[in-house]
Amino acid sequence: MCIAVRACVCRDVTDRHFFGFPDEDVTQLLGRITRFFLWKQLDAKRFPSLKTKLIRYFNMSTPARRRLMRDFKRLQEDPPAGVSGAPTDNNIMIWNAVIFGPHDTPFEDGTFKLTLEFTEEYPNKPPTVRFVSKMFHPNVYADGSICLDILQNRWSPTYDVSAILTSIQSLLDEPNPNSPANSLAAQLYQENRREYEKRVAAIVEQSWLNFNDDEGKESKKDGS
Repeated sequence: MCIAVRACVCRDVTDRHFFGFPDEDVTQLLGRITRFFLWKQLDAKRFPSLKTKLIRYFNMSTPARRRLMRDFKRLQEDPPAGVSGAPTDNNIMIWNAVIFGPHDTPFEDGTFKLTLEFTEEYPNKPPTVRFVSKMFHPNVYADGSICLDILQNRWSPTYDVSAILTSIQSLLDEPNPNSPANSLAAQLYQENRREYEKRVAAIVEQSWLNFNDDEGKESKKDGS
């Protein structure tokens, strides 16, 4: 079995603890384990209860959750350039994602964090997506919400997480100033491109600082 998976499982739960682990709490381990996409390869002799509970979880999961697992698998096996995403450790309906600013655009080198919140109606209804990182863009509201047609009236169940993230990445360089969520950004984009790019450069730099700060916090948390 993969050393990384074995270490992950052993870190979260020992055999002694897991055999009494409640079925409803198995999702606490699901996010971490499924990141490696090797849960089917878990050693049945060493972790029989874990494998059984995971299989039971998938058999009892809803269509939305099964679809999200397929989305996650596709995102890991065939990742689009410049985007990344994964479910949170204890809830597959809430994802964290990162979009890197497209090359040769004012957003280049930015590392922008987002959250995606899904309902049980997915994929028939789109998730709620917003930037966590500060953003200056004609189609992004002050709270990080995104004005994008595929997340609203042009949504289709054929779209998956990869399509959502790549569409948002494209939006960064191809805004629609005629449907503004940020009127100042839209005005500058149309009338004063130099000032617009200056504002964008500032949030790109801020994204580095925030990203590094968050990484430092995670490192301290893991080491504590």
